[in-house]
Amino acid sequence: MNRFNYFTPETKKSYEQLDLAIAIFKKCKDQTETLLVSDGLCQLYHLKRKELMAYFNGVAADEHYSLTKKRVEVLVNQLLGADRQTITVRVKINNFYHTLLLHAKRQRLADGGLLCFIDYFDLSADQLEVTPKADRNAPDAPHYKDDLTGLVNTTYLNRFGHDFLVDKLDEGLRPVIILFNITGMRAFNDRYDYRQGDRLLIKLGQILVQTFTSGLVIKHSEDRFIVLTADTDYIAKIKTAQKLFVAGISSSLTNIKAGIYYYENRAEGMEAALDKARQALQYTGSDLTQLYHVYDSAVQESFGNRDYVLTHFWEALDKRWIQPYYQMEIRSLTGQICGYEALARWIDPDKGILSPATFISVLEDMHLINLLDLSIVEQVCEMIHDCLEDGIPIQPISINLSRVDFQVCDIFQEVDRIRKKHDIPPYYLKIEILESTLTQVPEQLRLAMSKFHQAGYQIWMDDFGSGYSSLNNLKDFNFDLIKIDMIFLKDFANNPKSRIILSSIVNMAKQLGLHTLCEGVETKEQADFLRDIGCERLQGFRFSKPLPLEEAISLIHKNGYGHYEPVELNDYYDQVGLANLLVDPMSDSNVLDKRQLALPVSIIERRSDDSLRLYYIDRAYQKQLEEAGFSQGSWQDQINYSNVYHHLLLDLMSESRQTRVPATLTLNGFTINVRFLAKHDDRQMYVCTIQNFAQYVYLAKKCR
Repeated sequence: MNRFNYFTPETKKSYEQLDLAIAIFKKCKDQTETLLVSDGLCQLYHLKRKELMAYFNGVAADEHYSLTKKRVEVLVNQLLGADRQTITVRVKINNFYHTLLLHAKRQRLADGGLLCFIDYFDLSADQLEVTPKADRNAPDAPHYKDDLTGLVNTTYLNRFGHDFLVDKLDEGLRPVIILFNITGMRAFNDRYDYRQGDRLLIKLGQILVQTFTSGLVIKHSEDRFIVLTADTDYIAKIKTAQKLFVAGISSSLTNIKAGIYYYENRAEGMEAALDKARQALQYTGSDLTQLYHVYDSAVQESFGNRDYVLTHFWEALDKRWIQPYYQMEIRSLTGQICGYEALARWIDPDKGILSPATFISVLEDMHLINLLDLSIVEQVCEMIHDCLEDGIPIQPISINLSRVDFQVCDIFQEVDRIRKKHDIPPYYLKIEILESTLTQVPEQLRLAMSKFHQAGYQIWMDDFGSGYSSLNNLKDFNFDLIKIDMIFLKDFANNPKSRIILSSIVNMAKQLGLHTLCEGVETKEQADFLRDIGCERLQGFRFSKPLPLEEAISLIHKNGYGHYEPVELNDYYDQVGLANLLVDPMSDSNVLDKRQLALPVSIIERRSDDSLRLYYIDRAYQKQLEEAGFSQGSWQDQINYSNVYHHLLLDLMSESRQTRVPATLTLNGFTINVRFLAKHDDRQMYVCTIQNFAQYVYLAKKCR
């Protein structure tokens, strides 16, 4: 049998084209044969596919690679015999030792053999050069130069960087490795073009050379630079370089950050030391105010957790230590629970609850996050199916997708396959996508969004306003809802600017026909304000922390079904939510020239028996009611039992519903405007404004 008959040509090609580093072996009796290797594995080994296959199958050998057929057979046997089928090995690749994490899955064949699927992950924490130390060549040799900046490159660093650091130690100095990164480079290139981006790289290189005159400046990769120096005032010089960099550009999109590592052990390899500077840089996170961080115990612990995540991820996935926690979303208009967000939590039997910050970024870096996200989708769909089967009223649930999901698989096809397997309608799943994803994988995202929409899913933009935001994203991508980042609620009570910004975001969203949800709501004051400005959904600890499945279901039974919005009313309330309560609600949401509103506004529901219910009154409405001695409840009774004005409202409602335009009546010194919003069965919702409200109240009381 031809060895590739185990796969169709299409399947074989799809495996080979993977960016992930994988190999597939067949083991039969005592023989191990390599069937295929992926593009990602070829890149890891810096070899062409034919060359790598030849090494693995024992046809070729090279002293620069530990790829003998015997070594491959030992690794396969170790993986197939291991309890967890995960091992860590050190192999020599192109003159460097690499630490690789290998994970295997096996499949029994009809002929008694085994197929072994092995994933390779390069931990790269202890690369040591194993070639003899060469004489230090002149740094201006062409192969040591970066073509763009003219600085020495990583080839020079790998050859002579260790020597530079050891020389400084021999002089009794304390050398440091500083890794610089330009933040926001992708956004800068998108806005200005790559030629301007190249100029930015050249400029930073010049600044670093001028600032660290006694150090070695290296152009590393993409938008990163390395400085090796023994200057004791390196912190001051980092700050100087940052000021010069920012002063020389007109854009606020970019800045620089630095990770710092003290080099103290001459036996430590260059790559291992550089990796610690890289960890310190990553530890600064997305906080734009943190210019630098020095490698310390906190960084070490953080990246120790990284290793734990990588070595235990498959077991955590298989045993469902990673599971969704559900945080409720509240409809501000009704106060009912209208949905949930599924948030991944890792409940480890040894370490307890791992923070998402511990594992999400690690899995994204290793391109494994799609496996986690799809596991969450699977568990969410199971939960929804079980609730529907048991007659438990469950609301739609939003699931988070990473930018990596759109790169490594057809994420629409995977999500839709799981949903169909559990036989649930697509409107039960809302797809959340981080705003930062839009600039990182725009084409893949645009294609996937089109597929999701065509299949009936809603797509939500997550964390709107966090980090770098572009209003172009709202123009170029078709979202259904924006989730306003909790950062705008920070210092809400003391900073009036927060209210202005939030009002502007909600106003803009309404005019674009987008629904709104605000995250991080913690106080009644915040919730009341967001309701007043028409933010439709609220989420945060004010209402509930994220809950495991059992607690979420238990709470449904405890609260009673009346606390939960019937799923069939979702569209009804969504239509109502598009009414813009900050400007004239009598005009369509997409009309740009809209008047700022000072009139009392209410949202009123009409039932089949012609009874009216006040769902919302704004502050102007509430103030005039209080001056007339009414509460919202007593005023609702008043308009229902005031014969003349009750029928007046009903007539205007009927007219607006029939014509689909606002109905207006001026009578006895006041003017009422009524506009139809939405209908569901025996429910109809209207928005109403009143000019000379005091006169209206007076006459309504008189005509009761």
